[in-house]
This record gives sequence, C-alpha cells and structure tokens, in this order.
Amino acid sequence: MYADDTKVYGEADSEVDIKRLQSDLDSLVDWADTWQLKFNADKCKVLHLGNKNQKATYKMRKHGSEEIIDLQETTLEKDLGVHMDPELKFSQHLERQVNKANRMLGLIRRSFDYLDCDTMKLMFAALVRPHLEFGNCVWAQKIRSL
Repeated sequence: MYADDTKVYGEADSEVDIKRLQSDLDSLVDWADTWQLKFNADKCKVLHLGNKNQKATYKMRKHGSEEIIDLQETTLEKDLGVHMDPELKFSQHLERQVNKANRMLGLIRRSFDYLDCDTMKLMFAALVRPHLEFGNCVWAQKIRSL
C-alpha cells in the first residue's frame, strides 16, 4: 500500500518556515512507517510557489531504511489531472487539453466516411468537449482574475 497524492505545503519565507516544513516531512514519514504505508521518496517532488519562497532543498528518508535523499525540484506538477507551474499559470494544462481534444477530433474524422451534422454534434459533445472543459473551474477563474 502506498500513500499516493499526499501533499505537504506551507510558507517557506524564512528559515523557521523551512525547518517547520522539513519537520512536517519527517513526521509524515514516521507516521507512514508506523501505519505501514510507503512513500516512494524517489518519486516525491518539491514545487516552489511564490516570489518570497527561499527555494530550500528538502530531504526525505526512504521507507524502511535510514537512507536520506534530497527531494527533486519540479517546475510542472499534475494534481487531480490539472497541470500547474510555479507561477500558478495553466497555459501548459490548456495546451495539453487542446492537443487531446484535437487528437480525439482527428480520430472521429478518420473513423467515419460520412458524419451528418447531428451525429457530429453528439460525437463532439461526448468525446471532444470533455477534454476542453476538464479543470476549467480552476484555470478559468485564474484567467478571469488577470
């Protein structure tokens, strides 16, 4: 059993904040060991958000051993299917979703010799549109606030 999709976050504006986050990570690993859950430390990543962030290096102990590794830093993270970057911009997410929708549209067009207007509307609504609308409550709010 693995503890997937666990997030630890907090301010990292000062040394005290950084030590608190590192302490939280250590406590989380201890808790996981107690309850026999595993964190794959090699897959754990750090996404630094904000201008004041100190961009510290965080460490994590591997499950079942005393080996401690530095967590790798990432510039793009996927959470609940939505890709975000350190500036909380969703342009890469939008690009990926549009590409998926275009591939699906191409698949529909290649699969049928003839599509009448009503059938094409149904196919578009069922197979293409969901890709374009996925996660729009997140990125559309961000676009409106700009």
